[in-house]
Amino acid sequence: MKWAAIDKKVFKFWETLVYSTSAVGNPFASPVKVQGNISDALGVWGGYNAQFYTITDTLK
Repeated sequence: MKWAAIDKKVFKFWETLVYSTSAVGNPFASPVKVQGNISDALGVWGGYNAQFYTITDTLK
């Protein structure tokens, strides 16, 4: 099993970026400000970590 995690500010950046790119060209979409965690810049400083676990089925 692979488990990966990011913090809330990094998630908010990716969420608003994806929403803003899908709203391009749609006249009925509301404008979106992409939220980042770097002051006075567009972008995000984020780290990702993945952990791997082995699960063994003991039921037979």
